[in-house]
Amino acid sequence: MLGKRSERENKTWSEPEKRLKFLLSLLFALVVIFVFLAANSPEGSTMMAKLRAYRQSMENHRRFQQALASDPPVGTNFKQLALNSFPYASKSPLPLLIVVFGGCEGCGAQSLK
Repeated sequence: MLGKRSERENKTWSEPEKRLKFLLSLLFALVVIFVFLAANSPEGSTMMAKLRAYRQSMENHRRFQQALASDPPVGTNFKQLALNSFPYASKSPLPLLIVVFGGCEGCGAQSLK
């Protein structure tokens, strides 16, 4: 009886597909345990907070680059921006710098984002 069992076990371990499935499931289980323990320790909480801060900074950088891509080029006329009703548009011969954060709602400048 013992001999038959060991032959069956040897046959199971000699098949690469079954061995691979077992090793991958063992690796997955160990990773899950490691992440759970890391998240519940002070060092793991610090590491997770740093990871969240890094992801947030990368998201902010991506949104900033996207906002810059949609801005009009420097030197664009007010007429091209549909800012004819802007009070300082025609009175000053000097250039005017307009900075808009978060969009310009209700000001008539739909191209400023």
